[in-house]
Amino acid sequence: KLFKWVSGSTVDRFVVLAMDSACDAEGEPNPATTAWIADNDFIAELAAAHPALLFGASIHPYRKESLRLLEKAIARGACLVKWIPSAQRIRLDDPRCIPYYDLLAASRIPLLVHTGPEHVSSRGRNHWNDPALLIHPLKRGVSVVAAHCGARMFLHERSGFRTFCGLALDYEHLYGDLSAF
Repeated sequence: KLFKWVSGSTVDRFVVLAMDSACDAEGEPNPATTAWIADNDFIAELAAAHPALLFGASIHPYRKESLRLLEKAIARGACLVKWIPSAQRIRLDDPRCIPYYDLLAASRIPLLVHTGPEHVSSRGRNHWNDPALLIHPLKRGVSVVAAHCGARMFLHERSGFRTFCGLALDYEHLYGDLSAF
């Protein structure tokens, strides 16, 4: 069905996004805290089967073999890595992310990060989606795409849009995604 839709579209290329599981403090996948996953291998195979599809990987940086898995994804054609920090329980300021950031920067693979409130799978950790935390991958030279630019959906929610704007003025390799607007 996806191939039929893509083939009939006037858009040239689409990124299909994987979604890794949440991990515990030891770097083990934690099904109890994972709302949903989209397997990297499945998404890579989908992308390989249609020329208009690109592979968007998702590998949790706390996994014990995260760097090997990231190298594997890059070798399979990953054009970016996607994280939803609040849903995957990823702290962007965690020191375990530094080698991951360095590999992303060296490989010139951007990091697509959900910013701002998330309403489906975060279970109350929306403060982990604060755009201010993007400073950590940005300082390591990673090109970052801030999904939703830290904006809120509802008026009662805290907006991180101004924080995103301030970072965007300081880091030329920070981009904002407005597709959900």
